[in-house]
Amino acid sequence: MNIKVIRKPQLIDKIFVICVAVLMTIIFINLGCALDVAQLKQCVRKPIAPAVSFFAQFLILPILSFIYAKLIFPNSVSMQLGLFFTGISPGGGASSVWSLLLGGNINLSIVLTTVGTLESFIMIPFWIIFLGKRIFSVGEMPVPYSRIGFSIVALIIPLCIGYCIQRFMPRVSRVMTRILKPMSSCLIIFIIIFATVTNLYLFKIFSWKIILAGAVIPWTGYLIGLLTSIVARLPTPDIISMTVESGIQNTGIAIFMLKFSLGQPAADITTVLPVAVALMTPIPLLICFIIKKCFGKKDGIVNIQDPATESMLDKKECDVPAANSENENNQA
Repeated sequence: MNIKVIRKPQLIDKIFVICVAVLMTIIFINLGCALDVAQLKQCVRKPIAPAVSFFAQFLILPILSFIYAKLIFPNSVSMQLGLFFTGISPGGGASSVWSLLLGGNINLSIVLTTVGTLESFIMIPFWIIFLGKRIFSVGEMPVPYSRIGFSIVALIIPLCIGYCIQRFMPRVSRVMTRILKPMSSCLIIFIIIFATVTNLYLFKIFSWKIILAGAVIPWTGYLIGLLTSIVARLPTPDIISMTVESGIQNTGIAIFMLKFSLGQPAADITTVLPVAVALMTPIPLLICFIIKKCFGKKDGIVNIQDPATESMLDKKECDVPAANSENENNQA
């Protein structure tokens, strides 16, 4: 007789989701306050980076995730599916936060995240039909269109609110722009710590294969994004944003697909893979951020910051002194 034990949803899970949703909303409102529409239009008019991102994230990475799933979990169909679903998911909203912290092009990052999420409407069903059924051939697999659509709305609405604040409440916008970087740092620390505490029960089934699978998807994504953007001869800030965008997956969509594709407790157990990916994703970025902060002004290491992004953050602080000096000149 097979006995299945199904874990009941915990209060801490709901608290974690709500806290992350609220904090991410505030961060994206702040990004809207700092948004440079002229730079945003430039990214859209010359879509070289979005094309390179599509090649890296929706053509190369899904194929590699399928190969990794077969190699790492040759005897577990559910684990193969968990890793594959994570590999075909679009980029996550945290990529904009990391691009900001590492000196990337924040405008490009926003474009890549939005366009990539829209592209996933087509690419997720394509890869499920083309490769997914080779792993899991039980009728039609549901594609979470509502979840994908919600992630687009959740990205765009806070940005629009922030941009309206920038246009009609410039003083409030200046304050929110000043706290953008420190608040982004706090958000990353909060997510890493709280995600670890929330998913402690999953660590009981962690193995070297789970850790390897959790690292290989995002770290391969970083490498693909880096190499393809270098080949495309993009500027350094764009390379940073491309690298970050290619490695960060929207694990929430992967978890959602697993919940609908597998019964319990298989869905809950397989969730360990997107969770492992989420935990392993920030490690290289965190190392780069620490190096940038600690050694950026020492040992000749360049502390890179995209000029467009830097101007977005600085121009808010310069508005008041400039206005005051202009008034003094008029009085003189």
